[in-house]
Amino acid sequence: MDQLRRIWTYFPKERVLILKNEDLKQNPNGTLSRVSFFLGITQFNNIENKDVHSRPYVSRMSTEERDVLKSIFEPEIKELEEELQWDCSDWLK
Repeated sequence: MDQLRRIWTYFPKERVLILKNEDLKQNPNGTLSRVSFFLGITQFNNIENKDVHSRPYVSRMSTEERDVLKSIFEPEIKELEEELQWDCSDWLK
């Protein structure tokens, strides 16, 4: 939220498009359609969904590690949800 507030001091909220990375990954054509509409440019041609620069994790996160990270980031995720009217519940699992 701090980064968004900083951006919004320079640009009005309606001039800033904020997207979820998972939306781009799961629905690249729909997400890029939103981008082209927002920018007022010609739609992108059909984009092939590619998984690039992605590697499997070497080890799994422990429950304790997950709990610590959740306690750190949950308040900000909740604030982001409220501000953007998003559902980020998957981020807290």
